[in-house]
Amino acid sequence: MLGFIAAAAPFAAGFAATLVVGWVFVIGGVVRIVSSLRHRGPGYVWSLIAGVIAVLAGGLLIGLPLAGLIMLTIIVGAYFLAHAVTSFFLAAAVGKGGQRPLSADRRRSSPTWCSAR
Repeated sequence: MLGFIAAAAPFAAGFAATLVVGWVFVIGGVVRIVSSLRHRGPGYVWSLIAGVIAVLAGGLLIGLPLAGLIMLTIIVGAYFLAHAVTSFFLAAAVGKGGQRPLSADRRRSSPTWCSAR
């Protein structure tokens, strides 16, 4: 049913989609910021930066919905690129203090894990 409405009014559907994506970015960014501040583990700064970037990208989409309708692809692409970079550094920071397999247990299909601290 929504597909028929979107086909009948593509501008309105694009405008609504831009606002929805903007709010998803803002809410997800706020959740990520709060989570990274509450659980300050290794690499929390990178998680915090990713949250701020998500809030900024969502704010642009909400604040400028007509431009966002045109620029949604570029904004989403830039966000995913920034998210990938920050996730890479977060994984590198967590990997230093995270878990590593010691040895494979032959009775189980998964390796035996231990803390490498």
